[in-house]
Amino acid sequence: MSPYPARIDVHHHAIPSFYGRILEEHGHRPGGIPVPDWTPEKSLRLMNRNGIAISILSVSTPGAVLADGPAPRLLARQLNEHLAELVADSRLASASSRP
Repeated sequence: MSPYPARIDVHHHAIPSFYGRILEEHGHRPGGIPVPDWTPEKSLRLMNRNGIAISILSVSTPGAVLADGPAPRLLARQLNEHLAELVADSRLASASSRP
């Protein structure tokens, strides 16, 4: 048995590489910092260090809303499909993005 409680992280940001590039192209700095180099493996290491059983992923600000028209809806779909594949067999779960 683990020495840690079964913690659930309900606020865990994911920044897939394609989304990070889009943020940089639009001049966004989530939280006022440069776009981090995020990977699922880095999230799992952080979870292990902190006794976290499950993390619920959501994308960082500004989400899928980067332009007008159909672009936000298409980006939200791309993010949701990417995260769904990522968490399929993992300790990571995903909250959906919406435009």
